[in-house]
Amino acid sequence: MSFVPDASFWADFEVKTSRALLKTANSIKLDTTQDQVIPFDNGFLQASAHPQLQTDGSVNLEYTQNYAAKQYFDASLRHNKGPHAGTAKDHWLDPYLAGGSKNDWVNDKFAKHLNKELRGGGTGGSGNGNNGAP
Repeated sequence: MSFVPDASFWADFEVKTSRALLKTANSIKLDTTQDQVIPFDNGFLQASAHPQLQTDGSVNLEYTQNYAAKQYFDASLRHNKGPHAGTAKDHWLDPYLAGGSKNDWVNDKFAKHLNKELRGGGTGGSGNGNNGAP
C-alpha cells in the first residue's frame, strides 16, 4: 500500500494555523470582555487589545495602552470602581495560559478554528465562529 499526501492540503497549512491562532486570540479577547475581567474606566484598555502574530509562529494578545502593563502586573491596584467592579482584576489573561483554569477552553477553541480553516471555511467573522459567543 502506498500513500501519497495531498500536497494542496499541506501547501498553506502554516497560513491556516496562523489564522486559527489569531481567531483563538480574538476568542480570548471576546471572552475577557464578556467576563468583564479587564479593568475598565473609559474602555480604552479593553479596546486596545489586538492579536499579534510573532515571528516564531505564536500569537500574543497585546494591549497597546501605555498603562496596560501596570494594570496587568501590579497586584496592589484596586479594581473595585467602574462598571467592572467586582470582576476586574490584574493578570486577567492568566486563566488562558497553560495550566490555567481556561486552558482546556483555549485548546478547544483552537481545535475548532483550525478544523474550520482546514476544511476551507475559515474566512471572515470575528474569529470565534459562534455568533457572538466566545
